[in-house]
Amino acid sequence: ATAEEGERLRALSRTGLVVACIAGRELREAREILTSMTQKENLVPPEVNLYAEYLAHQQAEDDFSAAKAVHDEVRSLGLKPSYFLCNVIMNKYAKARKPDMVLQVIREMREHRIKPTEITYGTALNAAIRINNERLAAFIFHEAHLHGFRKNVPLYNMMMQYYVEVFKNRAQVEKIWRMMTGASDPDHMSYAHLLFARACLLPVDLPGAVRLFERIKSPNGLHYAAIICGYAYRRRDFATAEAWLDRMSRQRDVAGPDAVVDKYWQAYEALISSYCAHWDVEGALRVRQKMLDDVGSDEHINHATASILRGCAYRVALAKEGENVDRYVSLAEALFSSTPIEAPAAEGAGAAAAGRGGPEAPSAHRRHHHHHNRALGNVRVPSLYVAMISVYLLAGLRDAADAVYREMSGAHSYPARVLREAKELLLNSRERTFVLSSVVRRLMGFPVFRFVE
Repeated sequence: ATAEEGERLRALSRTGLVVACIAGRELREAREILTSMTQKENLVPPEVNLYAEYLAHQQAEDDFSAAKAVHDEVRSLGLKPSYFLCNVIMNKYAKARKPDMVLQVIREMREHRIKPTEITYGTALNAAIRINNERLAAFIFHEAHLHGFRKNVPLYNMMMQYYVEVFKNRAQVEKIWRMMTGASDPDHMSYAHLLFARACLLPVDLPGAVRLFERIKSPNGLHYAAIICGYAYRRRDFATAEAWLDRMSRQRDVAGPDAVVDKYWQAYEALISSYCAHWDVEGALRVRQKMLDDVGSDEHINHATASILRGCAYRVALAKEGENVDRYVSLAEALFSSTPIEAPAAEGAGAAAAGRGGPEAPSAHRRHHHHHNRALGNVRVPSLYVAMISVYLLAGLRDAADAVYREMSGAHSYPARVLREAKELLLNSRERTFVLSSVVRRLMGFPVFRFVE
């Protein structure tokens, strides 16, 4: 009994060491201690949640292999899985687009009498959607219904978003809406999906979208974005779209300044993207300036700026004979250079646009200050780099594009998966159609253009 008690104390001590290593991001040491705890001479096996913590903190390039290794090890040790471990493993499998493995974990949960929750089914549904398997997604959605989750609004929202974004099937969105409202109350995202379906998917029903909008007690930027896209992108009625943006501004003034960034930025970006999709870079610039006046140097302005850079790339790629291509390259450079490389500490950082002699990024004391400025601030984000690289490649300025990529990969510690899109553009730079299709895909990617033909 004394020996067994001593072994338990040693196991407890090693457990504490593993937790400390994980907290300190020393995952290799945590893995070594975990492995030592599985040796035959150890009478007390490691706790299963140690594996969950270890896997949850592991940032592997190959999510599937990392999850599969832990999954197999836990089973080989005969450990009973926990709810925490199952959800972590399923999340990894979902990211790796392995819905069959997600379903296997759900089956194992039932075998061990661990009741799946809405998070479990949400993870499984997400995995099916990631690989665009409509049949499997519908099956998982049906399974969730059978097991008592008829009132779970996020599951309905995921299916609505799937049919809006991927299948552009307004009838299916309306059908899921009716199912949901018969079982539960829709939330803000539910309204957003149905608004996008009515305002932007064929057959377009803008009056119906507006009537639905008027039922929302406190509409946010995504709701306004749907209506704005319906008018601006679908109908090219930019005057009405801008009137809706002005209406949002009046609501914003009532809500207070702190609500601007969190609740309303999508509407600005929706109008900016609509202008760019119709080649009107100047119109997009006007809305960006309004967004700057309202929001200031918040990080959201960078995504709007990236949309304008993609608009510039679009104009460069499809320029008519005699059109001044250099004008749009210079405009893109000016916008890119006006965005600091790093947060305020990086005063006077040079712009990657210097590859063509572009202007230096403004220093911290010359930067636009505003009471909405966040900790992340107005800094260069990956989408901004990718957009600038696209502009240069479509203008035939490979050296300048290379300079932007060197800054992107050198000045920031972005993981490989974030750098992948930029790297692929450079590798395929001679295939103009590849670069242009990337621009169009991203330009039409927010917030509704991926929903339309």
